[in-house]
This record gives sequence, structure tokens and C-alpha cells, in this order.
Amino acid sequence: MCCVSGMGRDKTRQTVDSLLESGSPALLIGTGFCGALDPRLNPGDIVLATEVVQAGEERKVISCAFPEMEELSRRIEQDVRVFSGKLVSTNRVAALPKEKRDLNTRHNAVAVDMESAALAETCADRDIPWIVIRVVSDTCADSLPPSVQLIGEGSVLSGAIQLVLDAAFSSKARQSLIRLRRNTQTASQSLAKALHATLEFLKDRTDY
Repeated sequence: MCCVSGMGRDKTRQTVDSLLESGSPALLIGTGFCGALDPRLNPGDIVLATEVVQAGEERKVISCAFPEMEELSRRIEQDVRVFSGKLVSTNRVAALPKEKRDLNTRHNAVAVDMESAALAETCADRDIPWIVIRVVSDTCADSLPPSVQLIGEGSVLSGAIQLVLDAAFSSKARQSLIRLRRNTQTASQSLAKALHATLEFLKDRTDY
């Protein structure tokens, strides 16, 4: 079964809760884009979360208990570059390089998203194993345009209007949007390869 949660902690928790009402899966996989916090990461690189934490809740680090993480990483790495490490989730888009540097320093995390901590928290509450597989869409040096920030905060209409304004009147924002589009295309291709490798890896394992 595949579910789309949308962006953010609340939507993710609601989606996972709804999914788990129909039963307890043997394994739950969370996936999507992330921003790099580690300068080694490039668009299209895969991040396997060894642990996740919600920004502002540093004492609630949740470790991934999937027993075959190293084997899975090696299998995915046959197709795309893989980095394993801590992932931090925020309540708003980490759009600026300074924000990303601060998150990296504070949490020693390799990447940032807005959903994985909520998924891990919900699964941990119900004793359900989980894996988070994210793909980098923007580097730690990239700035995201204002329209992306607004959409990430849930202001879809305002974000759409700002997107049109960015594209029409701001050459800097326009170049940022072009770069983000190119990066997300690369990231989508890498994520498809990673998920295919993951499903092949799990296919013959009777526990899943």
C-alpha cells in the first residue's frame, strides 16, 4: 500500500494514523525529498536515516531498528550514492544556507525534512518497524525561493502567486527555481532506483 501524506508533521501523523487503522504492517517505509545539511551531499544522493529527531525536541531521538540497514545500504548503493546518518525534521522549510548550517551544528544531522520524525514517532508508539529513505533535492549551499517556503508552510495559494511573481520579476528567484526543477528531476530518478532496489531487497524476506 502507498499513501501520500503531504508536507509537514501534522499531515504525516494523520496519514500514518489513518493507514494503521487498517492493521499493523510488518514494516513502514517513509520517503520523499530532503535538503542536505552535510556538504558532501549532492542532488540525487540517497539518505538512509539511522535516527531521526524533531527540531526543538532534541531529547527525543528515535533510532531506526531495522536489522538489515547495512545490507540494504549496500544494495541501494549498487545504483545510486547512499549516505547514512541522522535526519532532523523541522516545522518549516529550511530554505537558507545559514539555517542549514545551524541545523547541522545543533543536531549533527546529514539532512533535513519536515515529515520523518512524525512517521518515526507514530511507528515507535505502536512498535512498528520503519525505514526512512530520502533523496537530496537541494544542497546545503542552495537557497530556496520564497514561493517554496510559503508552500512548505501550508500557504499553497500564496505560494502559487509568489511562484508566478518569482518567475516573472526576479531573475535570482527564477534561476533558483530552474536549479530546483533540475535538481528534483535528478532526485526523482535516484529515488525511483533506490525504492526499486529496496523492494527487491525485501521481496524474498518472509518477515516483510
